[in-house]
Amino acid sequence: MAEPTGPARSGRPDDRLHAEPGIQFPTFEQGVACFQSDEYNKAAAFRRGGAGEVETVIVEGVEAGK
Repeated sequence: MAEPTGPARSGRPDDRLHAEPGIQFPTFEQGVACFQSDEYNKAAAFRRGGAGEVETVIVEGVEAGK
């Protein structure tokens, strides 16, 4: 199950967004699978049709405390 991690700042001076939500998945592969899923793409179609802008960044991390 993916869990929100809260807002994260990109630190880029040209950033039009002030905060970006973060979602943590149990594995990197599950995060990629979510992004590539039919369900995500169906929901993202609204944004891609001009309702907003998004930049997706998927990173592999480590468990908290390690």
